[in-house]
Amino acid sequence: MLKKVARDIIKARHFRPMAASGKEDQLLAEFKQAFSATPQTNADSAWGRYLDLFRQRAIQDDPRKFLRWDVIEETMCVSYARFLKTEIAYLKQNWKVWGPVINETAVGDPVPYLFHSKSSGNLIHHAYHLARFQAATGCRFEELDVVYEFGGGYGCACKLLHALGFRGQYIIQDFPHFSALQRYYLGMHGIEPTLTTEPMTQPKGKSLFLAEWSLSEAPEIARAPMFDIAKDCDYFLIGYQPVGGEVDNVQFFGEWQRKIDAHWSVQDIAHLEPNQYLFGCPKRAPN
Repeated sequence: MLKKVARDIIKARHFRPMAASGKEDQLLAEFKQAFSATPQTNADSAWGRYLDLFRQRAIQDDPRKFLRWDVIEETMCVSYARFLKTEIAYLKQNWKVWGPVINETAVGDPVPYLFHSKSSGNLIHHAYHLARFQAATGCRFEELDVVYEFGGGYGCACKLLHALGFRGQYIIQDFPHFSALQRYYLGMHGIEPTLTTEPMTQPKGKSLFLAEWSLSEAPEIARAPMFDIAKDCDYFLIGYQPVGGEVDNVQFFGEWQRKIDAHWSVQDIAHLEPNQYLFGCPKRAPN
């Protein structure tokens, strides 16, 4: 009962809406058009049913409130999770850096986090992943030339990295449904990533391969091309569970560690056991 009351209180809160603009009208029109042109999958699989439900919501409902859609809340958001207290406590160890970048906007109508109403649970969650990665690798986001993200959700990690100073080329490989969502969400923040539904060659430069549980949930056929992209990257931020579908992820990512020349670190996530991080960075030259 108390849990439901708390959720109702959180749900009733909203961030201050942004002033309407021609840019928003254009992005909304493009979003609707993208889904009108995208046929139903009619696939008899969990992902197929999910994408068809998402398409239906995108056509019928207001995209300005997409972060309140059940189809999004159930798969991409952690608005009410208890472990967020642990994660924001970690961020507060370097609040000068992380405090400002987790200030939320009204785009998508995110649910404010109960114990830090300037932010949302999902933004805090993504910031925690980046903070853990940076502490382990020393990566300076503003010095990266390329980020290749496999499965970008609605674009939360991309938004965060730009807030942290990244100004290079950001590539997101995803389903066309999510590419349309990312184009709208990130466009509202003045960010124009490179969106692709197929693996693409990345430009030269200091690069980060990013896959927050997306790769560990993907079928084997979708994983195979990612190795050829990842092997040329300098940094790696991967979150994974022990088993994804029929794939042993411990073995799968163990193969990456053996085949890709990098300094690797597997780290536990105590509040999300048995999930783990796989961090990678360039090997340091001997003194």
